[in-house]
Order: sequence, then C-alpha cells, then structure tokens
Amino acid sequence: MMLPAACRSVLLCLVCVSLTAEGIAQTRRYVPLGPTPVDPPPVFVDGPSVRQNPNPLVPLAAIVEAETNEATRIQLDISDGSRAWTVPAEGPYRVEHEVPVIRMRPGRDHVIGVTAIDRFGNRTVAADSLLFRSPDLPPGFPPLDIRKHEPSLMEPGPIAFAATVSDPDGQSGSWRVILSRNGDVLWYHRDRSRGGNMEVLRNGNLLLDFGGRELLVEIDSLGNAVASWTSRLYSGAPAPDALPVDTDSFHHEFQELPPGRGAFLLTLSTEARIYSDYPADEKRPSIRAPFAKVVGDVIIEFRRDGTIARETKLLDVLDPYRICYDSLEAGFWDPFYGDEEFPHVHDWAHTNSVILDPRDGNYIVSLRHQDAVVKIIPGAKDPSGVVWILGAPGRWVAPWADKLLTPIGWPFAHPFHQHAPELTPVGNLVLFDNGNYRAIPPTLPLPPDSWFSRAVEYRIDEVHSTVRQFWAYGGRLDIPQNNFFSTFLGDADPLPKTGNVLVTDGGKTTPSGVNYARIVEVTREDPAVTVFEMVIREPDDSKSWRVYRAEKLPRPQQ
Repeated sequence: MMLPAACRSVLLCLVCVSLTAEGIAQTRRYVPLGPTPVDPPPVFVDGPSVRQNPNPLVPLAAIVEAETNEATRIQLDISDGSRAWTVPAEGPYRVEHEVPVIRMRPGRDHVIGVTAIDRFGNRTVAADSLLFRSPDLPPGFPPLDIRKHEPSLMEPGPIAFAATVSDPDGQSGSWRVILSRNGDVLWYHRDRSRGGNMEVLRNGNLLLDFGGRELLVEIDSLGNAVASWTSRLYSGAPAPDALPVDTDSFHHEFQELPPGRGAFLLTLSTEARIYSDYPADEKRPSIRAPFAKVVGDVIIEFRRDGTIARETKLLDVLDPYRICYDSLEAGFWDPFYGDEEFPHVHDWAHTNSVILDPRDGNYIVSLRHQDAVVKIIPGAKDPSGVVWILGAPGRWVAPWADKLLTPIGWPFAHPFHQHAPELTPVGNLVLFDNGNYRAIPPTLPLPPDSWFSRAVEYRIDEVHSTVRQFWAYGGRLDIPQNNFFSTFLGDADPLPKTGNVLVTDGGKTTPSGVNYARIVEVTREDPAVTVFEMVIREPDDSKSWRVYRAEKLPRPQQ
C-alpha cells in the first residue's frame, strides 16, 4: 500500500533520528578512556638487500630490495666515502620494494642506509647498512679528456650526451652518458645502434633513438624499455610492443611537448616526391634533370598512442627548387627511398632541428642544406605559413624573399649549415653555426681551411623583420684560441642560471679523416671565457668519435 506523502516524510524523519541516535550511541561506546594509542612503526620482514642491475645496458646501477609488514615508502641514504646523497621516499606506498640506485661513480664502495616510512610518518631504519661496489668502466668506454674545469663558474647540474663510435674492429655503437659537474661518470647506457640523441622526459625517463631513423624507445633509469614507437619504414628486428606511427621516419630531433599541446612528442620525419625539370648542378642552374626524386622533411607532433596530432610538410611551405651546397647530396636517404628508377635521391634541406617557440606556438626550424633557419606556422600548407627566414639572401625568390630578415648592426654574419637553434629566456636565438662553404651558389665557397664554426646569438625583431648579431663564440682572428670547426653535428645551449653557453663541437676531423668531439662551456662575455672543456678522442686516433648534442640536466649536482 502506498503511503501518503506526508506519512512518508514523517517516516523518513523517524528513520533519520533513529540512525543518528544509534550512531551517537556507537560513537560513545568506542571513545577510549585513556590516551590515544600510537601507531607502531613499520617492520622489515625481508631484507633489505642490494643487487647489481640485471640489465647489462646500464651496468652502473643497482637495486635495493625490501619487504615491510605494511605499506611504506623507502628512503636511501648513500655515501661513497667522498660524496653523500639521498634518494627520497617517493611514489606509491607498498609492501614490496625495488628501489633503483643510480648516479654512482664507477669503481667505488657505497654504504647504503635504508629507511621505511609509513603513511603516518613513522620511520624504521634498517639495523644494518648495505654495502655495494659499483663496477669499473668497461674497455672501450669513451676516452674523456677534461682539459679545463672551473666548477664555481659552471652551470649547476650534470651533463648528458650521446657519444657514437665508429670502430674498424666492429665495436660501433652509442654510449649515452651522464657526467657530474666535476666530470665524473654517474650513469651510462651502452647499445650497438648508431643513435646519437637522447631526451630527458618530465617523468624522469629517457627517450633514445636507435640509429636507423625508424625507432624511438623510452627507457627508465635502469635501461628497461617502457614504451617504443616505429615509423612506416621500420625494417629492424621485430618490435611487437612498439606503437606504429603513420609517418616514414624519425630523424635528428625529438622533444617532449609542453602540457596542453595535445601531443606527446615533436619530431622530424620525411617524404619523397618526384619533380620535373629539376636542377642537376649546384653552381649552374641551367643544367637540369628531366626528373628527380627529392626528399623533404616533415614536422610531426604525435600522441603517446602513436596517432599524429599535427603534420607540416616543408616541401609545401618552402621552395623545392632552391638549391644550395649539398642540396643535391645523395646517399643519406638512398636506403629509404632509392629504387631502380631513382637509385639516388636528393637530400634537399636536411632539416636537423625543430623547436617550439613558447611565445606563439610556432616552429623554428634549422635547414642545413638550405643554410637557413625558418619560423613556420604549424600545419601550414603553402608559403603563407612562413613567418621569417634567417639566412643569406642568395637564391631566395618571391614570395620567400619577402620573408628574409634584414641584418642590422656590426659585426654580423649569417649562419651556414647550422644546427640546433634554442631560445634564451628573453627570446634571443642561439645556434651552432657549422660554417661549411660560407657561400650560396653560384658564389664559390671559401677554401675549406678557412671554414669556421661558431656558437652565435641573434636578436630578432619580428615586427620590423630585422636581425642583430648579439654574441658569438668562435670565428674571430683576434682570438685564435676560441676558434674551432666541426664539419657536421653541433649544439649550443644557453644556460638559465649562469647565462653560460654549453657548446657541442661534436663533428671535428683530423687531417687523416678521423672524427673526434669536444664539449665546452663558455661564459656569454666578449670575449667568451672557457670554464669547462672536455675532448673525446682516441690517443692513437684508432677510432672515430662524434657527439651530436650535449645538455645540462635540470637537476642538482650529485
């Protein structure tokens, strides 16, 4: 029988009163008469113990294992006799623990204190400290020769870089290395790929390329793969867990995008197109080929699931018929796009860097074989997407010629065959100017023995379309000790705390053709003062070493 509404309301009130009264009675029943009991501290029921990292790719690491009787976090206090640091208690509370121990110097005894902390802040220190000896550096490790070292003048934080070796005895591969500010090895990853880049992600993992321009892998601090992505042209070993990305390649550049961008990674890819009546000689434009296959670079942003969020094809935006020195170079992309009809393909732009300008969300792109740095609107499909062009004016025609920045002030020099633009906190552009040729054809290049590289800073006024050279390191006859040359690779990173610049002079060549590398930190003064210098070179030049980029990690020195 359905009760009238008024009766239902009264019944509901009575139930509420009854429940409230019962709750009060129960509360009164359990009020302690004495002091509130203190939650007991956690107890180690197994361990702690320490073992060598089982992943052979990252041998300079260990794992502390422990089990507690309740959910806890683990803190490690580590000392190697001359240095002490703490691994803070972070992450989820759990009973079973495996805590990575990294950033240990090689060949040292480490004393590790282990503390368990529960949700209430109760702490239990393990009765016995653990002892662990880190392994020595293995044979074949990059020969690091530190020639200048002024820690008090250097930017805080470790230095990370990837050193790639070419060994006649078949030991080619990559060493991804992290050094302390004092030049001590803290971590390394060894693999047989020819990859030359790594990116530290916000979650603390690292993103690595594996040499074939088709595979990106995210690893944790112990070297374990967390995620991976393959491009369309991937032809390596089966990668069943890798996520496919609907693009041809990954090359030269990858960096994590800021939150809110709607994508995870910014990187460079490629495509190939066939053009008719194409230039066949750098210096003589009248010499043409009936048809040519041209490789153009593609800027892509993709999500963690591999889906592409944005795509910008540079052959749509820039002049595909503009040819500078090395634009007709064959070989680099032949294994990807060469076929019976076109065994050799042209590396038209050889784009080697793209960054996001945080002020407007546009791209700043380095095109090595176009001797130009270009700002482009993401998703542009025609020349109207070009914001400005920083480069020598030769061979730019309408409508692109109207986008050239006008140099003002002196001294000033355009970049040639450059790498790795970066923005300073005030918006200036810093890049590594390799300096190959130092001419736009048909102008003859300078003699090779007069080529020079620089780290250079430009101030760009987008409103008035002007550019001023603000600072440079290298390329000055009056300061010969600061002059250098890398025929390929290179990086120049402005550093936020000191204002210094970290320069990767990464593709140097001896007279006999052996490559070696140099990493140097200099002040942004005039003239620049060197506060750190390290050379990576075999004493007998039996192997070639190269370093694509180096960076300071935004973490305290340990």
